[in-house]
Amino acid sequence: MSILIALIPALAWGSVGLVTTKMGGTAAQGTLGMTFGSLVFGLLTLCVFVIPNSGMSFAFNPRIWLVGFVSGIFWAVGTAGQFVGFKKLGVSIGQPLSTAGQIIGNALLAAVVLGEWQTGHMWLFGAIAIIAVGLGAVLTALPDSAEPAQASANREMKSGAIAVLISTLGFMMYFIFPNLLNKVGYITDHVHNQNKGLDYMTAIVGPQSIGQVLGAFIIVIFFMKEGKTMFEKGTWRNMVTGLGTWKCLYVYFSC
Repeated sequence: MSILIALIPALAWGSVGLVTTKMGGTAAQGTLGMTFGSLVFGLLTLCVFVIPNSGMSFAFNPRIWLVGFVSGIFWAVGTAGQFVGFKKLGVSIGQPLSTAGQIIGNALLAAVVLGEWQTGHMWLFGAIAIIAVGLGAVLTALPDSAEPAQASANREMKSGAIAVLISTLGFMMYFIFPNLLNKVGYITDHVHNQNKGLDYMTAIVGPQSIGQVLGAFIIVIFFMKEGKTMFEKGTWRNMVTGLGTWKCLYVYFSC
């Protein structure tokens, strides 16, 4: 049962590219729509779960809010880059590269920065796993030899790869930031470990969603230059992606 629960984030996160592509709209609309869905879920989590279970003082701890808010901005960078990469490379190429980049990057950050790989045995098998994931991503992303030449030519490989790289860096910071701030002492062990870490990880969801929305607005308006089209149908349809993904992650952390 525990293994099945542990697969929930992989299912939710791995389906984002497919669901967003199906919902339609531009990369900017996908980014903004997903953050709107996340905001709804984040505020519901704050009001329905965090405040009743952890109390007002914990739920509105300014340090937790700062950590959540900043990590949400990192998430917005990661999501925007990912959606741009999907549009330029196609989901069949962009998805495995993005997923592998996050797995490899997060594993290395956990090992090097957080010090979670503490033995030679862990480093050996961790390195083997990273190589296997990277090789698998490359092989999965290789274009089909039977693919029409026109379809391959339509891909913008260089700009798409840069977008995926930026996305990976954004997601790496998003994932590591809450634990990194505990490691450097900004978040105390008492706060970080309360209720086996569940209280802290759920408390950052509300401020995180606010950071996501603000970050998405900044990226969409000033970098993607799509301020005039950001409230069209594609945005509202992609709220489903944000709600569904965060609900799955919430179930995972609550179990």
